[in-house]
Amino acid sequence: MDFIKNDVLARLFVRYLAGGSSLRQTRGVTRAQIALFESQAGFRNQAVLQQAHFNQVFNKAISVFIEHGVSVNSLCRANAILLNSQPDDTIRKVECKVSAPNGERLYIPPPPERIHALMNEYVSDVKCQESSLFNTIINYSRLVNIHPFYDANGRTARAMAFAQLHQEPRLLLSFLYRLSADKNNYFNALHQYGVTSKEYVDCDYWTHAMTWAEATGSQCLSLIESTNKKLTAPFILMPQAHVHLLVIRFLWSQPIVFLPSLAKKLKIRVGYLQSVIKSLCDNKILVPRAMRYPEGTIVFECPQILATFEQIDSLLKNNL
Repeated sequence: MDFIKNDVLARLFVRYLAGGSSLRQTRGVTRAQIALFESQAGFRNQAVLQQAHFNQVFNKAISVFIEHGVSVNSLCRANAILLNSQPDDTIRKVECKVSAPNGERLYIPPPPERIHALMNEYVSDVKCQESSLFNTIINYSRLVNIHPFYDANGRTARAMAFAQLHQEPRLLLSFLYRLSADKNNYFNALHQYGVTSKEYVDCDYWTHAMTWAEATGSQCLSLIESTNKKLTAPFILMPQAHVHLLVIRFLWSQPIVFLPSLAKKLKIRVGYLQSVIKSLCDNKILVPRAMRYPEGTIVFECPQILATFEQIDSLLKNNL
């Protein structure tokens, strides 16, 4: 169950970390719309397509770090995935400045001739560290300050942080705190670190971020656990209920499903899966829904999981 809770929580956080301007790019897209698109039933919407793309490439970038660790090559590969470019073209060769949306200059990163040496030193230091939230904060801040790429430096750093903390996703909430914090406090905390910093620097911003992450993460995990118990309770003692439980587990990643694509993903015969879906509908876990387009298409959605996702988003948005 811990695996389910942590995996679900990690999936939910992706939408807030994946975009260049994060929350602004998610406000018009619901979890249900994303799930409907991912069901492969034929639903199309431009804003949903864009958010689904952000989510997809961000997850691919995370996978690069999980599978290959942190290296100059993996950093360039992750950045290239986020920007749909080539890894060899990612490291900037020109000077730049980091500015606020209003044009105010915030920071001048190191010149391009220093980047390769800084990146090699950075990677060497990261490889010597133990995994912890404190070290991830250092690594995140330091990479953003080196600013090695033309674009998506923040997203690359967030993908790396995600990979380093993916087994304890509630800690990732510390990196969502920036979306609600005073931007000056965030930038002041960020620039507590230089391009060669190795020690964690305590400050109010990160202290508040970590306190909020711990409390909010615990609430989110409790909601997931409570809902999962309600969903699985009717089938725990049922003979040969493993397929019912397998479908419920899948619903946590995709709470709206389309029978043909679900059968393909779970590698279960459509005829047998139909009986399982009917049983889940009889127990009010799934509800059939007719789509306007493509006409005649029926999908099945899980209202309890969608409601849980809304509760979690509400918890986050109350603070974000």
